[in-house]
Amino acid sequence: MLLVWSVLTGQQVKRAANGAEGPVLDHYSAAATRAHLSAVADPLLAAARPDRIGAVFCDSLEVYGSDFTVHLPEEFTRRRGYDPLPHLYLLRVEGPGHATFRADYYRTLSELYEENFVAVLGRWSQDAGVDLRIQNYGEPPATISSYRHARAFEGEGWGWLGLPETRWAAAAAHRYARPVVSAEAFTWIHSPSLRATPLDLKGEAHEHFLSGVNQFFMHGWPYSAEDAPGVGNLFYAAGALDDRNPWWPVMPELSRYLTRLGWLLRQGRAVADVAVLVPSAAIYAEMGTGGPYGCNLWRGTARALGDIPARIRTAGLDFDLLDDDALAGLDPHTFRAVVVPWLGPLGSRARAFLRAARDAGVAVLTIDDDPGQVQPAPERWVSPRGVDLRGDSVTGDAVPNHAVPDGAELGEVVPADRLAEVLVGRIGADCAVRTGADVVGVVHRDLGPVQVYLVVNTGADQFRTGLRPRVGYSRWALADPAHGTVLDARTLERTDAAPPWIEVELAPYGAQVLITGVADEPWPAPGEQGVRPREEELEISGWSAGPAEGPLRPVRLPHVWESDDEVPAHLDSLRYEAVVTIPENVRTGEPASTAQVLLDLGPTQPIDPDALAERGLPPQSFRAEVDTPVGEVAEVIIDGSSVGHLWGTALPDRHHRGTACGVRAGRARRGWGRGDRTPHRVGRALGGLARRGRRYRTARPHRGDQASPRGAVSDAGPAARHHNGGERTPGGAPTRRPTRVDRWPRGSDGLATRWRASPRRR
Repeated sequence: MLLVWSVLTGQQVKRAANGAEGPVLDHYSAAATRAHLSAVADPLLAAARPDRIGAVFCDSLEVYGSDFTVHLPEEFTRRRGYDPLPHLYLLRVEGPGHATFRADYYRTLSELYEENFVAVLGRWSQDAGVDLRIQNYGEPPATISSYRHARAFEGEGWGWLGLPETRWAAAAAHRYARPVVSAEAFTWIHSPSLRATPLDLKGEAHEHFLSGVNQFFMHGWPYSAEDAPGVGNLFYAAGALDDRNPWWPVMPELSRYLTRLGWLLRQGRAVADVAVLVPSAAIYAEMGTGGPYGCNLWRGTARALGDIPARIRTAGLDFDLLDDDALAGLDPHTFRAVVVPWLGPLGSRARAFLRAARDAGVAVLTIDDDPGQVQPAPERWVSPRGVDLRGDSVTGDAVPNHAVPDGAELGEVVPADRLAEVLVGRIGADCAVRTGADVVGVVHRDLGPVQVYLVVNTGADQFRTGLRPRVGYSRWALADPAHGTVLDARTLERTDAAPPWIEVELAPYGAQVLITGVADEPWPAPGEQGVRPREEELEISGWSAGPAEGPLRPVRLPHVWESDDEVPAHLDSLRYEAVVTIPENVRTGEPASTAQVLLDLGPTQPIDPDALAERGLPPQSFRAEVDTPVGEVAEVIIDGSSVGHLWGTALPDRHHRGTACGVRAGRARRGWGRGDRTPHRVGRALGGLARRGRRYRTARPHRGDQASPRGAVSDAGPAARHHNGGERTPGGAPTRRPTRVDRWPRGSDGLATRWRASPRRR
């Protein structure tokens, strides 16, 4: 005998505001939703005034174990056509028809959630004159299409080769014509709090861009009173992105970078050539509070699809997810290919869409070997090679509105390990990446006569590869998104032949923008103001260091603060100073517009993966896996004038021209030009800067993992050489070739600077 009853989950509102304590509401009940809005939302909105509110926000759904509501039996019977009560035991026990019943049961929960919570909340926000922004995933089992009742769609999580929540939100935005896709970004960034650096933030932001995001809500900014003890109040999942961080002076520059790319990725339309059908029936059949993903439809979908997203992306293509509701009224010509992960029967709407797509010439590909996640039992579904569906529903009939597709609907049946190959053979790559497609990601926006591609290196090695877009063009340009500088631009001599590969070289965690088109107007070219090679080179000697407002003493590079007993533990900034003599011909400039001096602090090096494995970061915690010469950020001061900050990674200059002199941090070398020389004092203040008359020290890196420098200056080495990550070998390892550095990038302030910074190894 199996006894079944319903009871409150007992879950309390997490981190409730004053007066909002108590049990979570019933998301399957419209009455409960309206009561909450009346008691909580209406007074808040009236106090703040709707015209001052950008949007009402609903965070991710975390109502764990919520799988029943008092009116569910009646609603189930009305929607599914039979009484669920005699079959509730099938939610816990496998038997004849259990897959069908579970699919019906959890589909009913999805519908009740959408109708009684999201739709009610959406109508309330419209009546109140405010937008609704929602993270529509988690538990209850929200579908992609239930986003449609909100104005703004949001996700979280990074991982461009997988299926993060941001991809769930982006798919809904593309289907329901929302131009902005936001992300709760930087949650758990380089955990715990106050460890993250600007490079960490930039690297994770790139992952979000590749997943379809074009707006960021940074997580988080925990309030901390001025007199709070220690480093102040923190929130366990937040990066604490405020002026307690020593790198805060470069936050405006980072914000401008993200804003510029976010704006660019809202232009035109997102290009996704492949549609992936969400196998809802099979995922619902695996749901349950005792299952591997509870009642979370997004998590179940990610598990069911396995590495299908990665196979599509590394083929030079992008994809959108489609659920049953998203198929209503959808033109099959929207996509070039449709991928069907075979896990069970499909609904009548999905089967009709597949038939229409195939008739329209769209490639329909069905994955026939389980991609490794959901294991359908033989008595529930059959292989697509067997097109008969045994009656296994609780009523003795075939699954209501579901059946195994016939041969015309299945299209071409392929194994998962050949998906990328078959896709490229059938529709071609949208933007082919010659090598390193698992490291170099591309996201494409179609602006009509102009195509825009954001190209991102997601790895810790410098990388050189080639790009070949599908859309025809006669001109192309590569631009630096940090400053909008054109790095390279070409016009094709012939457009009747296959275009050559567009060569691109990316710094670790770097990005460039590729623009193609057939415009008649001349496109800008790099170096038009004058070109001349770098002439001379000198390494600086005689470095001194000390507090920002204190005496200096000689130091030798590399200088690691933790290894220097004379550096007080409470310091979060240190001043380095040296004198360098710049030749007269460089100082005066020939011409003046090209007179530049490079301060080279040395190369960026990847961190040993074995060392990273010992650090114990949470799986969702992003960090840039590189060491660069500056611990976090450096302010460069020349003769008392600040000329900018150093952070991030950059390339040896293959595009910017006009560097007349290279200055390296190290021993003095010969090779200067003749003529008068003028000494210049170079200072670098590393680490924190003043915060309202008070200084804070970031968390020390001694928390169970290997200690690393909180402020370190690296020796640039004896020669101007670097390891240049190139084409990857078939085994995946980068082939490194030492290459002479003969040109260097130009800083926006006129001081040619190779922008280098390092997250502290923690």
